[in-house]
Amino acid sequence: KRLREEGLDIPGDMAVMGFDNTPVAAHVHPGLSSVRQPMREAGQRAMEALVQFLWQGIELRGVEQLPCELVVRGSTTAHVIW
Repeated sequence: KRLREEGLDIPGDMAVMGFDNTPVAAHVHPGLSSVRQPMREAGQRAMEALVQFLWQGIELRGVEQLPCELVVRGSTTAHVIW
């Protein structure tokens, strides 16, 4: 909203991205492009690691990366590079 008040065109003059893909992202104008993260799965994995550490003494080693997804809406334009 603030960018439009300043006379900027979204996404023409400036692209805007969010991170978390909250429900409101689809309902603002223009729709907010965002990164969808598997929050439920991340929480579940973290809890499993904590339980294993506390109850079984198994230490967490390394970093686990969960897949994210780009959700393109009207606040950006998408260019796919292969």
